[in-house]
Amino acid sequence: MQEVEISGREIYRSFNEVIKIDDGYCFGVLGGKNFMVARTTNANNMTFIRWCSGKMPYGGNKNVMGPKADKLLKMILERIPNIPENEEIISQMKIMVEKNKKATSYYGVSKDDAKAMTSFEQIEQQMKKEREFKKFMDNKAVYEQKNAAKKDEKEAKKAQKLAEKQRLKEQRILEEKKRIQKARALKIMKEEERVYPQMVFNQPENETPTIFVDGNTAIILGHINKNFFRIKLSDKNPSFFIIQNDEKVRKMSIAELQQILVAINENPNHNEEHDAILERVASDYDKFRQLKFPENKNVQKEKIAISKNILIQKGLLTAQNVIS
Repeated sequence: MQEVEISGREIYRSFNEVIKIDDGYCFGVLGGKNFMVARTTNANNMTFIRWCSGKMPYGGNKNVMGPKADKLLKMILERIPNIPENEEIISQMKIMVEKNKKATSYYGVSKDDAKAMTSFEQIEQQMKKEREFKKFMDNKAVYEQKNAAKKDEKEAKKAQKLAEKQRLKEQRILEEKKRIQKARALKIMKEEERVYPQMVFNQPENETPTIFVDGNTAIILGHINKNFFRIKLSDKNPSFFIIQNDEKVRKMSIAELQQILVAINENPNHNEEHDAILERVASDYDKFRQLKFPENKNVQKEKIAISKNILIQKGLLTAQNVIS
């Protein structure tokens, strides 16, 4: 038989057989057939063993496993000299024996039916499918995690949107409630402004202004020339204001103050009672003229408060009579 013409280190030779090795394969001729066995494989259930007549098995020849592969591996192991330099290849061929057993079991190759052996291409295709399936399952887990995270994020955004919608709804309800309350309060204020001041103006013109005394503080309320006035006698912040019907609050003039003092003094029943108040009016008025007071007061509230207090003091109004 023609000698194998492949470069490699020869480890066995007889008259018609030869075994050589290189970095990747153990190859040669045994039993009148060419063979090639991969020295290592990555997969536990995969072997590369080709054994056939004719050309060296680099191309279209099929991979073998099961009994045929087992027979070839035993022939190799029987012929390789058991010397130190062959320890590695002997160990590798023994590993291939075990891998052939695993491949035979894994791919269901029948020991009694050579036709049932799976071709190397089919094995590779199966391995590829399994790798792709494993990759698919791994990716599926990743996708499921991502989808779960996206779902949680979507649910969180939905909950946030619903919460914001509810907040805006409650805000609109609250604003509407405030608007209604404000409109009602304004309506009540307008009605009070129409009723109570008119009740005061219907009283006799020569009535003494209403006076409240609390310690060193005295409040004088009344109306002059159809305008309400409010005087506050105080050690710290005295004030003298006229509340005009044209919706303005201004400082009281000296002439207006004198007119009010005359109205207080002309009533003989109160001369002695209000002497102390009349004596301090001038000094408090001088103090007030030197102070800076804002005049942007709520005219409606001023008019209503003054008229209410006057009517209550005169016994013409009680808390139960107040418009609500």
